[in-house]
Amino acid sequence: KIYAIGTMDSKGEELSYLAEQMKRTNAEVVLVDVSAKTEGTARSQVTMDMVLKGGEAKMTSTELATMPRADAVSAMSAALTNFLVKEHAANKVAGVIGIGGSGGTALITPAMRALPIGVPKVMVSTVA
Repeated sequence: KIYAIGTMDSKGEELSYLAEQMKRTNAEVVLVDVSAKTEGTARSQVTMDMVLKGGEAKMTSTELATMPRADAVSAMSAALTNFLVKEHAANKVAGVIGIGGSGGTALITPAMRALPIGVPKVMVSTVA
C-alpha cells in the first residue's frame, strides 16, 4: 500500500487528486488525515483519531484541537510516526507520499525518516 498523507483540512483536494492518479496505475492507496486542528472535509481511510489512537499520548482529535498549533503538530507527528512504524512492521507499507506546507512538512517528514532506508518516500512541499 502507498500511504498518501496530508492535512486533509487544507490539502484534502490536492491529496485526493494525487491518490486518484496513483489509483489509475492500479496502486493501492491509503489516504491518511493528519490535520492538527480540524478534521478534513475530504474523505480519508485513516482518520485523525485513528492516527492519534496509535500515538503515545492517547488523545482524541477533540483534545488535539484545543492545543496551541505547534503542540498539536508535534503531537500528531509523534502519533503518525508510531502509526507508520506499526504499519511497516505489519508489512503494509510499500511507500509513502506526503503533501504539505510548512506545518504539514514538519509533521510528516519525521515519520518518513522513522521508516527504514529503502522504503520509497516523497514529500511534496511548499517549503524547500
